[in-house]
Amino acid sequence: MQTQTPLVLIVQGKADDAYDICSSTLTELGETIPNPESVEPDTVKTEIAETISMYNQVCEDDNGWLKREVDDSKERIVDKFYGTIATACYFSNRKKMLAYYFACKGFQLSLRNGVCQHTPSSGIHFAQGAFATMKDHNAVVA
Repeated sequence: MQTQTPLVLIVQGKADDAYDICSSTLTELGETIPNPESVEPDTVKTEIAETISMYNQVCEDDNGWLKREVDDSKERIVDKFYGTIATACYFSNRKKMLAYYFACKGFQLSLRNGVCQHTPSSGIHFAQGAFATMKDHNAVVA
């Protein structure tokens, strides 16, 4: 049996299988993966606010954050898997809020540890999730 990467599984329409692989890998790497049913809009809004606060703090440092590169290859792998699990959630039958939650976690990792090749996609995943969450919230309020 051939083992497939999570991104290949997503392209093949097997996003739930990709999620399972990413979840298992992140857990093995020491990350905490929440029960998908426990991630509610309020949880995501809290993560978004925390991420924005972290971003504001690192930007006060004259963008010194952008000059720090991640030295630890494990951190790069974790960052990559957060992006992949967010994508898997987005394209699976799981709640979109879970995708946004993981997008926050991935970008927080970059904000905390410095930049790597996965930082741009983490930032884009985060921005998309933050925008979608605000858009959904405004639609409910309006």
